[in-house]
Amino acid sequence: MSKSQSIDDRVWAPEVDGPQGREDPPSKTRRRLRGRPPTLEDLRVKTCWICREEETIYDHPKSPRRWVHPCACTLVAHEQCLLEWVSMKTTKEPKCPQCATPYTLIRPKARVLAFLNSLNAATVSFARGSSALVVGFGIFICSALYGAYALRLFFGWELAEQIVGGDAIGGWSSFTWIKLSAIPWAIAGMRLMDRMGYAPLVFLALPIFSRLEESTETTRRLLTAFPPSPILTVVMIPFIRSIYKTRHRNLNKYILSFRRPHAQDPIHPQPPPEPFPTVLQEPNEPAALQLEALVLRIVGAFFSAFAQFLISTITLPLIAHFLGMVLEKFAEHLPAMKIILGVRSAGSVQKSWEDMDPVWWRNFIGISLWVVSRDAVELTRVYLEMRDRELTDVSVMSRSFDGVDSDDLELVD
Repeated sequence: MSKSQSIDDRVWAPEVDGPQGREDPPSKTRRRLRGRPPTLEDLRVKTCWICREEETIYDHPKSPRRWVHPCACTLVAHEQCLLEWVSMKTTKEPKCPQCATPYTLIRPKARVLAFLNSLNAATVSFARGSSALVVGFGIFICSALYGAYALRLFFGWELAEQIVGGDAIGGWSSFTWIKLSAIPWAIAGMRLMDRMGYAPLVFLALPIFSRLEESTETTRRLLTAFPPSPILTVVMIPFIRSIYKTRHRNLNKYILSFRRPHAQDPIHPQPPPEPFPTVLQEPNEPAALQLEALVLRIVGAFFSAFAQFLISTITLPLIAHFLGMVLEKFAEHLPAMKIILGVRSAGSVQKSWEDMDPVWWRNFIGISLWVVSRDAVELTRVYLEMRDRELTDVSVMSRSFDGVDSDDLELVD
């Protein structure tokens, strides 16, 4: 008996050399398998289901090929044959063709490949993080520059210079950059005040409080002066807007529920009209096309509303500044309007907001008139459109019986 022969081979070996010898009795097999399931070494005959080569326990090839049982059924195969069969398959998870058990492939750990994969994953993560950081930094810079521009448009260049601390961007402190970058988001948040509460007011008033608290003498003058101070103007915005929105919603509900009485209502009830003739309709479109069209309409409506909100928010300070200039031009010819708007020429040295021309007050009145006018036009359009649908002032044109056979008509003698 050779040294390369395994223990199982010695157990299953016949007492007499050759296939004609007497085999082990079944009792020995049961004793040997007691307490464990059979394995490849317990098979007398192994047949590769791929190459159909057969090998018995009595065969001892010079170049033995490794056998594997990779599934839950009775199929066995040479490892090399199975790997070649798996490599020809296009599926990601190779399975047994008989019992559909997924094969478990044990790959040796390639340390160099694992290191390169880890390095590649770290590089991708760093690139994504850097891209997000660059985009965020760009948004931060654009927000701060827009905030400084909006501040100068709404409050005037003199007051904005005191708030910001100079015209030079290089002279802005880190806190100034943060304050200015919060202004556009505060403006957008104030337009969504119904859902976000009054939190954006804090960010919008923050740059004003931090600079003007040193130049104001007392809190009483800050709250009672006319025109109102910049701080009081900003504080008034959400409260006035809340009251205005409530009144606007009530008026809108009243207009939508308003119905004009018909001029000529029938006194006696009329019989119901005859049913309309049946009109052949084209078959409905497939449900998939209808769903696709609905999704496209919803997406289009969303982007349209978002673009409208974004543009109107960005242009809000510009509109306020333009309307403030228009009001100032009108005030030159109307003394009463000049008093209401607080128009005055700025002094040579401005120590506080009281010495400055109240540009913020004119801009606030101008943007308020703009919002009221815009909503009034929209409500008028809705009302006229509703009246047009009611057909109360619409008449039907009557024609002659030209082209109709007179025998079909009951004509007057």
